[in-house]
Amino acid sequence: MTFQQYDKLEELQQAEAAWNKGVLLAEREEEFHKIMLYQLHEFYIEVT
Repeated sequence: MTFQQYDKLEELQQAEAAWNKGVLLAEREEEFHKIMLYQLHEFYIEVT
């Protein structure tokens, strides 16, 4: 999957791709949010 293909997905499909096919690299917490960094194929995604 390329970033352009990922970007065309619906938000729920993007989340499923990150969780099911991505590799969790890091996570951090800010006041009211947890931010997770995933690698999905050859690009990176931050999920809040």
